[in-house]
Amino acid sequence: MHHKLFATGLLTLGFLQSADAQEWPAAQCESCSSQQMQAAARSEIDFGAVAVFSLSTADLKTYVITGNLELHESTPPAALDDYFADLIAVYQANGNSLRVHVDIADLAIIQASSSARSATPAAQAEFPESAWEAINNSAKMNNLLDDMDYRWPALIAGGNSVLRVLNPYTWLKSDGAQVTVELGFGDGSSMEIFYNVKTKRWEEDSNSAKDAHNNSIPRSNDDFAKGGYREYEFNGPPATDLQNFLIEAQRRGIPITGPIGPSFRIGCASANGITTCQAR
Repeated sequence: MHHKLFATGLLTLGFLQSADAQEWPAAQCESCSSQQMQAAARSEIDFGAVAVFSLSTADLKTYVITGNLELHESTPPAALDDYFADLIAVYQANGNSLRVHVDIADLAIIQASSSARSATPAAQAEFPESAWEAINNSAKMNNLLDDMDYRWPALIAGGNSVLRVLNPYTWLKSDGAQVTVELGFGDGSSMEIFYNVKTKRWEEDSNSAKDAHNNSIPRSNDDFAKGGYREYEFNGPPATDLQNFLIEAQRRGIPITGPIGPSFRIGCASANGITTCQAR
């Protein structure tokens, strides 16, 4: 038995060294049985080392699939085990979720407080005031991303644990293990950012920006009519959502026909590479 475990450990090490020694291919399998976890492992890769995890039950299994397609369970490396324990701590501290909401106003308050306590206070960096501005003002957005490098341990519940989760020696390569921060702006708009463990930088999820009316904010001509047709609703405040939409459509040369009706709806369609919008 000891010889088998030792041999499996060597196989695991060999597979990881031959690929990326820090990144574990991983499958999320919530509340799964042992058989289901093994099936998830086989579905994730054909050959090599793989991890299967469940956040809700705090369960982590690692396996090796050999060249003859045999599957062997292995002992998770200590670094991966420690990382997963911290990931679970963050998940549980944030209401069983790895998606964390942070208000931009809180970031600004923390930044101002830190500057006031400094012997040589620095000028306070400007943050975007809306998701629209974050998209269109790279300087302010970069200020925000840079500031998150210093502030996030105080903003995310389980701050002590999140240090290793966002800057790990080894980690699970799975969207299900990604800590995501939803940034809430004062006008009610939002966008999501995540920490890229390879680049050691916070990055924006380019498809996540929404205005205060919960409309996806278009970032290209194709985005206006994503999937062929997309409808936008602007009933109620803030009026800046509609204003920003109209300005962006004009800037991109997208025509909007018809008067804005009482429903404040605009439908955009794409055909033959041409996008047009119509007020309803």
